[in-house]
Amino acid sequence: MNKVILLLVFWSASTISGSAQSLDKLRTRAEQFLAVRASGDRLEMLRYAPLDKRRGLLDQTPPPMSKAKIEGFEFTTDPKTVYVLYSATFSLANVGPVPTKVRQAWTWDGKDWFLKIDGSEKSPFGINPNGPAVPAEAIKPLPLDLLTKNLDFGKHLQGEMVSQKIAFKSDQQAFKTFRATTNFKGLVITGPTWTSKEAGELEVTLDTTLLNSNIDYPVELEILGWQNQKTQANFNLRAEIESRLSFSQTPEIIDPAKGGTAIIQITNLSNIPFRPTAFDLSNVAYQITNYEPVMVEPGKTLTVTIKYSTQANPLGAALTFETVPAVLAHSTLVLPLNVNLPVSQGTGYTREELEEILKYNR
Repeated sequence: MNKVILLLVFWSASTISGSAQSLDKLRTRAEQFLAVRASGDRLEMLRYAPLDKRRGLLDQTPPPMSKAKIEGFEFTTDPKTVYVLYSATFSLANVGPVPTKVRQAWTWDGKDWFLKIDGSEKSPFGINPNGPAVPAEAIKPLPLDLLTKNLDFGKHLQGEMVSQKIAFKSDQQAFKTFRATTNFKGLVITGPTWTSKEAGELEVTLDTTLLNSNIDYPVELEILGWQNQKTQANFNLRAEIESRLSFSQTPEIIDPAKGGTAIIQITNLSNIPFRPTAFDLSNVAYQITNYEPVMVEPGKTLTVTIKYSTQANPLGAALTFETVPAVLAHSTLVLPLNVNLPVSQGTGYTREELEEILKYNR
């Protein structure tokens, strides 16, 4: 029965007259849009929206996108509407790169394909346009079964970066993206890598550089489906850390809206005396004014004084230095500063951009 419906839908889609009969034209049009979307050119993006909808998109500032790839097409009962399915990586403020999948509606206006934009569609420039709401009874269940409930990384010297894979069972067709609901220091989870339509793997990586004690993380994962389903699963992550250094920052959170001074303290928990060298800060708004002592004996604390200026558009910063000899598993240490960063509000439009956009509506 499903095959019959699919054939009917495909036949219905094939009845569109003229150049709309060719799915290649939609693919070409969608690929061109994704290339423009990845370039960040907002003026060019609007060319793919219907003429009467462009003015309403003036306040849209899309997050940066990369690695876009068309995965397939989904036909509907309306022969003039087709969903383009693609995967991409979006860069979100205070989150970082987020790989995900997007289901984006395109419509035929009699001459060409355009992004479908109406009250039921989310922003075509966003990361998860899902189309009209789906009735509850039609929502497909989204399973998630982690085949490992306890992940033990064993014993490691502070500074090592270690990874393990965790297998799971789910539905690749319904699976859209996932996230860890709580942030844990040093923990990054990436994937999935699908081994079949019903099974895959996530890679769990632990960076122990800033960890100076044993950990026992109760990790909760949440997966999201194409029909806005949510499913959660848990696993415990343990690791035994041979501590070498401990870190503290005063104040605990730097306010870059006000100039001031921050103190970084690094205590030598090892039995190895070391000399700190090659100090560097990744942001010119921050400057090292002093550090002592020159040689840090076991049990002693290295104090680094950092002065920072008032910043109208603040960015994060990290302190990089080397220990001679190496105290951690590696000699170079990158210590991110804890900075209070504003939520990105987008850059808005210049007068020239607005005038150019309005030309499209005349």
